[in-house]
Amino acid sequence: MTSCIEDRNEKPYQEFDTNGILIAQTPLWSYNSYAGTGGSKITPEYYDGNIMLPGSDSLGRDVINALDIDTGEKVWSWDEGLIQGGSFNMYEYKISIKDNIWIFQHSRFFHALDVQSGETLWRKELDGALAMGVQILGDKYYTIFEFMENDTITHPTLIAGDILTGEYEKIVEIPLDQIQFFSFFYGVSAAPRVYKENGDVFSFMAFTGNVDLYTNQSLHHVMSYNVTQGEIHFDKTRVDPDTMNLPFSQRPVMYKEVMVINPSGKLYGIDKNTGKVLWKRDGFGDDGSGVFTYALYKDLILAVNNIGGTQRVMAMDPETGRTVWQDLGRGGSAESVHFLNDVLYFSSRGDGHVYAYDTHDGRLLWDLTPPSGGGRFFRGYGGFRVVPGEEDEKGKVIATTSKNTYCYEAER
Repeated sequence: MTSCIEDRNEKPYQEFDTNGILIAQTPLWSYNSYAGTGGSKITPEYYDGNIMLPGSDSLGRDVINALDIDTGEKVWSWDEGLIQGGSFNMYEYKISIKDNIWIFQHSRFFHALDVQSGETLWRKELDGALAMGVQILGDKYYTIFEFMENDTITHPTLIAGDILTGEYEKIVEIPLDQIQFFSFFYGVSAAPRVYKENGDVFSFMAFTGNVDLYTNQSLHHVMSYNVTQGEIHFDKTRVDPDTMNLPFSQRPVMYKEVMVINPSGKLYGIDKNTGKVLWKRDGFGDDGSGVFTYALYKDLILAVNNIGGTQRVMAMDPETGRTVWQDLGRGGSAESVHFLNDVLYFSSRGDGHVYAYDTHDGRLLWDLTPPSGGGRFFRGYGGFRVVPGEEDEKGKVIATTSKNTYCYEAER
């Protein structure tokens, strides 16, 4: 760990370009997270003054390090059972943690940690292939897991488990059409959006069925299930009459009565109670630039292209799909998006910079590069996160490269 600013009252050095955009800043602290190669992709969590983020030890084995957010000093380290190169709750934060319990998964393995001590509370290995991303609601965790039948066919199934013990029950199997059997599966599901309304728990699910993957043909559907009542809320509904070729990019995002989904390079607003398409956005090009990482912030959907040749940062009205503002040609290729005090932050896989945009008008605030010799910013190396400040203090931005984790003072 290296502290770059000994006097906390001293402002960090900042450099701006001729347009007033921040292009360099002295880190508050840095930490060598990667003694070995590293590889786990997990969005860091924050709890009670500590930031938990992945790294590696001297043998290249995956670890999770808890660092003091103010000093960068290590509080505890966890290295029990991670699989090198694995993916754990990518793209999201604050969705798989409650109180001091943090649940994450890789493939068929589930882990629950006490984030105050780094102690393993429980671990589960399910009989199947893949989980789609844990979401905690109340005292339950939810995900869709691909259970195996005779080691030949996967059955994506919504499960609900106890956050204290890990014990789970199967809720409902995803109704895939059995058109094409391809490499153990008839189709795949995105992570479900679980929410509570009028005392009942609902799960909104988006899934893709194979038609002919050799010619890039798939069917996209949504459905909703009332977990509390144990009954279908609305049944499987086709999203688009076209036979599209890409799966859903991420978990649906909910705003009031609308679920925003992103299949096959298109964006849709879906009525969460009926499955009806309320609006559709396409025309993002044929290069995959319509595959987004996106999230709700206040009354806007903020979307950044995940892949593709056109870099795009966009704010949309979630009820109509209307573009509020857009920036093209820079700042794209994000794998997670984060918000603090009306600023959108992300690191770009494309150029290795950290970007910050004003959420109101789309004004670019940061185009930040790491310190000299520090590599490239990229959330895949060890995550990215923003943390609110206390009282009148500015927040903090945690960004990682292949070499180090850096802590910066936030824009606001």
